[in-house]
Amino acid sequence: MSSLLDIRKIDWSVFPIPEMLFPIQAMARDDHHDQPFDAGTQTKLFIYRSYLQAWLQVFLHTARFTGKPLQFFDFFCGPGQDSQGNPGSPVILMKELERNRDLIRSKARNISVLF
Repeated sequence: MSSLLDIRKIDWSVFPIPEMLFPIQAMARDDHHDQPFDAGTQTKLFIYRSYLQAWLQVFLHTARFTGKPLQFFDFFCGPGQDSQGNPGSPVILMKELERNRDLIRSKARNISVLF
């Protein structure tokens, strides 16, 4: 018998959640994607591109990953570019995959991308 707490047996009514923790509000209407990327975002995107360039080669050239699909998840990516047309993370990813298309095909790797 496990000594762990079984959360199914807790009477949650004795732990009321204050309404101020979860105020009901409409989603913000501000679109912060209509501005140029700031220095912090530009640095993040530089690191992201460098990471993709390096690790994509590892995943494509290492026998340990043979036959396994490459999967990319970027759920908070935004529209893909800033107001000046500078590429964001989804565009950077797609350009890196395109740049490595021949290698990806030669390794017969499937790719899954979720934005």
